[in-house]
Amino acid sequence: MVSRRWVAVAVLAAGCAGGVATGTPHVIARDRGARSPQIAWPPPFSPSADPVFAHNERSIAAPCDRVWGVLVDAPRWPGWYRNARDVRLGGGVDVLGDAVTFHWTTFDIQVDSTVFEHVRNEGASRLGWYGKAKDLDACHRWLLLPEGGGCRVITEEVVRGPAAEALRSKAPAALHDGHAVWLEALDAEVARHR
Repeated sequence: MVSRRWVAVAVLAAGCAGGVATGTPHVIARDRGARSPQIAWPPPFSPSADPVFAHNERSIAAPCDRVWGVLVDAPRWPGWYRNARDVRLGGGVDVLGDAVTFHWTTFDIQVDSTVFEHVRNEGASRLGWYGKAKDLDACHRWLLLPEGGGCRVITEEVVRGPAAEALRSKAPAALHDGHAVWLEALDAEVARHR
């Protein structure tokens, strides 16, 4: 049953975020208002129309190259981000890159993902993947922007399907809260690599 499964996911997200992830339905509206104009959404994903959308950002006191190196090293995520488990990359590669597939568990859900955007440059680096699991489709985007001597990291995700509908009604802040934890953990991991 979709709604019970996603209630369990919301509870897991609350624990991951260190608080109650039930939030208010307005968190999605707030995130939609904050979305980055520098992130384009491939059809059929739409932050304004799909049931779940999260926008998070954080300034990290390190060059974007260092942040990028930690972010694309997906097999190491479970060592520093407690909401990622069993990350396996396809094609015999060690890090995320163009068209790389990876399978992982997040929010206690097994997800099959495929990288569709992998652009690293000095002005703005971009990483994006599609995720597919039972009763949901997702599109997750990352944007890294140089900011002084550091890096502004923006992450946004759209989730659609019956499971997204259930998540929106039971715990609308779960995805936002989970991404806040991810950014905090990314910041800490990048600091360890200085």
